[in-house]
Amino acid sequence: MAKTAVFKILILTAIISVSNYSGSYAQLIDTLKEVEVIGNRIAIDTTLNPAQILTAKQLQRTNSFSVADAVRHFSGVQLKDYGGVGGLKTINVRSLGSLHTSVFYDGLELGNAQNGQVDLGKFSLDNIEVIELYNGQSDKELLPARAFSLANSLFIQSKKPNFNAGGRSNIQGGLKTGSFGLFNPSFTWQQKITKRIYSSISSEWQKASGAYKFKFRNGDFDTVRTRNNTDLDALRLEAGLFGNGADSSIWAIQAYMYRSDRGLPRAIVDNVDTSNQRLSDDEFFSQVSYNRPVSDRYQVILRGKYSYSYSRYKDPDWLGSNPIDNWYKQNELYFSVANRFAVSEIFNVSLAADMIHSIMDAKIDLSRDEVFPQPSRLTGLLALTSSLNLKHFDLQGSLLSTSTRETVKFGESAYNKQAFTPTLSAAWKPFFESNFQLRGLYKSSFRLPTFNDQYYTLIGNTALKPEYSTQYTLGVSYSKAFEGALSYLSMKIDGYHNKIKDKIVAIPTSSLFLWTMTNLGKVDINGIESSVKSELKVSSSGFIAASLNYTYQKAIEVTPGYYYKQVIPYAPKHSGTASLSLIQGKYTVNYNFLYTSERYGLRTIDRFSNMKPWSTHDISASREFGAGKNRLTLRAELNNLLNKKYAVVRNYPMPGRSFRLSIKYALSN
Repeated sequence: MAKTAVFKILILTAIISVSNYSGSYAQLIDTLKEVEVIGNRIAIDTTLNPAQILTAKQLQRTNSFSVADAVRHFSGVQLKDYGGVGGLKTINVRSLGSLHTSVFYDGLELGNAQNGQVDLGKFSLDNIEVIELYNGQSDKELLPARAFSLANSLFIQSKKPNFNAGGRSNIQGGLKTGSFGLFNPSFTWQQKITKRIYSSISSEWQKASGAYKFKFRNGDFDTVRTRNNTDLDALRLEAGLFGNGADSSIWAIQAYMYRSDRGLPRAIVDNVDTSNQRLSDDEFFSQVSYNRPVSDRYQVILRGKYSYSYSRYKDPDWLGSNPIDNWYKQNELYFSVANRFAVSEIFNVSLAADMIHSIMDAKIDLSRDEVFPQPSRLTGLLALTSSLNLKHFDLQGSLLSTSTRETVKFGESAYNKQAFTPTLSAAWKPFFESNFQLRGLYKSSFRLPTFNDQYYTLIGNTALKPEYSTQYTLGVSYSKAFEGALSYLSMKIDGYHNKIKDKIVAIPTSSLFLWTMTNLGKVDINGIESSVKSELKVSSSGFIAASLNYTYQKAIEVTPGYYYKQVIPYAPKHSGTASLSLIQGKYTVNYNFLYTSERYGLRTIDRFSNMKPWSTHDISASREFGAGKNRLTLRAELNNLLNKKYAVVRNYPMPGRSFRLSIKYALSN
């Protein structure tokens, strides 16, 4: 009965929101007043929950090729990187695991019901405006209910049309080349169609051999080999239509397509590193959004999305009787409505309702006696949020209801699930004229078992329970702008305690080949994150920007048994990043440093599992020519300057020293 009631509330909320459109046009203002906004470079941190942000200009200073490269510069983040241009790259925040971080692209989540993984290496920075990472959840209003579901949220925002005064079009072309056979042309065209309607088209092609030298220890001797089967051929196309209504509404229609073919290098085990595995991907999604302030007190956003993904995996060298040739297909429909009502100047209430329908089909050759179940999952989410904003104190609380209904075409279906997860966050400014802020967060969340967890041939377990996490965070932030040579100083420090229960792990059954998924693990994670940012003027047109991030954490397994009190895999005790940029007129020079301490690649704590600390140094320089409507930018990058030999994932060596050169031309008229 509770599940039926929740679904009825979801549908009723959507109907009420849509019905509000027709009766409220008379209250709307026909035109918006022009407001001039003047500001400096300082970004005052007023977020309730710990947030880290990289803007387009900052992204250019990080020597990053993709979103995956960029997020390495956030504190508390471990990037699982399997090496090379086309290697899988997933984000792990505060050691909770990659499946506890939701990734949003222009406001809607990039879902993957199959395995929950979002490969951030697929998203280049050519069309990215800003990247935001929130621990807990974003305190922004009018978010979809899905944004409240997981422990952390990564928001990726693409570039939207932005024209000079009197301008009607922006055209930009670029080319990157460099080590490992990289050839990467890109093109973007933004056009003003009418006074209120704009369009954008962005395209990119990535091609690379990906082959790089790596050092391998064979007994007592070090040998140098070349990584094979690391090639990538990928095409990205994006198109968008954006508009501003006379009633102050904002709407967008967007489409995204990504197609790739890549080699999959194998883990180096028993002195064997040759691989012939191939992976082909076809991904497409189309999404729409409509944002309308119905009145001074009430605002609504409608969002919808259809996504499709198809992947094909081949392994001609499979040890079984036949080569592997598997394919996986997913379809997802998503609808969301978010409402915000201002009860008073200091108190707001928001209600968001989401409906998600995910379907998966596959052909898996591991066992000819098994038929893939073809699962279907209907998920309903209802998020109620209230915010109190006083002069010195902000408080926000939310309650998320999640309901699932699962069916299969063949075999046994997983259980339906129902859960309620609360969040409470607060911020206090004890000094009125100071940007000194104390903040705290409590959040309960869970991640659903993926289709692979429940239905994958031979290892799936339909009886799995969700994996729950609980987060506690206390922190302090301080920001101040100055009139002298020191432009600003920003400092943040947050202590956190995370708990995971019913952790889903794979364990062997009757043999090492036959594994199954089960709820077994419990994990405790304690840590401290800190960051310092500053900017120093060196001339009328020059300044130095510096930042430093450091994370200390201890993540241990507390499941009774053999692994009790042992450090969990891929959880370093120390990690940090540093960056230094000199901007003088149209010249820019950047230096970036990354460090990760010792960690373990397996659950066992021994010398076979031990992974050595690593660090990298990257430098870059750029020069901009022209002004006004035409700009030419040249850029050179040298990554892993000291040619450090290291691995982020056990038995997957990373590239050594490499370079990239890029040229970009932008025209506005």
